[in-house]
Amino acid sequence: MLFSTRYIALGFLILHLSLAAALPLIDDEAYYTLWARWPAAGYYDHPPMIAYFIHLGAQIFGENSFGIRIIGLLGIACSSLLVGDTAQRLGLGQRHAALAVMLFNIGFLPLAIGSFATPDSPSTLFWIAGLWAAIAAVQSQAAPAKTCLTWWLAAGLLIGLGGASKFTNVFLGFGLLGWLVSTREGRAWLRRPYPYFAVCAAILPLIPYVNWNIQNDWLGFERQGSRLNAGGFDFGDFTGYIAALLILPTPLVGWFALRGVGIGKAPQMSLLLWSLAPVLVYFAFHATHDTVQANWLTPIQGAIAILASVALASLTHQRFWTRITVVSGTGLSVILLGALLNPWVPLSTDDTPPNQGRGWKAAQVEIQNLIDDTGAQWIATTDYARTGMLAYQFPSLPVYALTDPQRYGFRPAFDPALCDAPAVLIEKADGNSSKSTQLQTPSAIAEQMFETSRPLQLVQRAQGDKTLMLYQATAAQGLVALGC
Repeated sequence: MLFSTRYIALGFLILHLSLAAALPLIDDEAYYTLWARWPAAGYYDHPPMIAYFIHLGAQIFGENSFGIRIIGLLGIACSSLLVGDTAQRLGLGQRHAALAVMLFNIGFLPLAIGSFATPDSPSTLFWIAGLWAAIAAVQSQAAPAKTCLTWWLAAGLLIGLGGASKFTNVFLGFGLLGWLVSTREGRAWLRRPYPYFAVCAAILPLIPYVNWNIQNDWLGFERQGSRLNAGGFDFGDFTGYIAALLILPTPLVGWFALRGVGIGKAPQMSLLLWSLAPVLVYFAFHATHDTVQANWLTPIQGAIAILASVALASLTHQRFWTRITVVSGTGLSVILLGALLNPWVPLSTDDTPPNQGRGWKAAQVEIQNLIDDTGAQWIATTDYARTGMLAYQFPSLPVYALTDPQRYGFRPAFDPALCDAPAVLIEKADGNSSKSTQLQTPSAIAEQMFETSRPLQLVQRAQGDKTLMLYQATAAQGLVALGC
């Protein structure tokens, strides 16, 4: 490779910084930004790390797309550097370590998600960092006791921080445990105290989140545990999962990663494989009855890139296949990502993440006019996506959801002074009802939640001639929910 690990990581960081500053927020980012206004030990949907990332960035750069995303972007850049160092620790030379970094960054998931503030950013950082520290810990067998202890504590702490980012990261801990129990090298470590200190270090970052769950009727665990409920076997979801494993890193990278599984013989290489085994098995189980979302696979892309680099390093015509892999992977990811994120023409009118940030400038003006005309003192919503996005678009106006109260325990209780204050209720328009009906009759929730309500208009969020979302706006007053 002509470029070092550092230059590759820096180049992709500049790309992600540019995209982060230019692209509007998507619904989930706006929702997590609402979390970040009130940092807490836990939240209904996920552990709290993404809220801390956003809060820190917003404190430094302001609550804008750049400030919201910057810490996560730096995390992805650090992940790149750690992929390179991990590859070298596994026996790859500098050239193929840099190749692993390149393959990681051109994968569709890191390239796409690397510019957005979602739990996948801290999850990926701490997964890769935890794996890096675990491999270093295993390699410290002949080192002084202080060095061994430091690496094992670091591995445990980083795995624990990953668990405080996303439940997925707990499987990395299971993988390390599996390696310790099932391999001769691992069992040798179990006769020393360091792995047990690592377990204690891993538990420490999780204590506040567990305590939050205890105080909140186990909401977070119940929410994530619901994914374990198995239904009937779904062949389409299962084959989609297998295809995603091979295609999302880009096809040739996925193929070479598969070939790389049986090549490395060092104990550390078996640890790399064990780091993947539990999460892949769980996702395979999940895929038998439900869809494995593509972004769930983001944390393991670093290991996949390393395996692909191992395979490429073993080829007779490695330069040829390396060029083909890098060029084809880069081309596919750039074309697909460019098509999805292009600022001119949406590929569809579906409610997809690339479409969620489009058209808000005009829609915001329309909603502001309704607020001014009605004298509304707050905005009411009916789902988390609208709550987060409208709170971001109207930072000086209180925005409260009328439904799903379990999602919002992190924020102060509803202000009683707003109970009788006029509000504008913004809902996603009912696609099964005619426009005339929605303009003549308040929605069911408006009539149920307020003493008085009257339809105002349908607000359109569009780009060009494509309508991306219609919102039903209702003037309402006299709230009879949220403790009023």
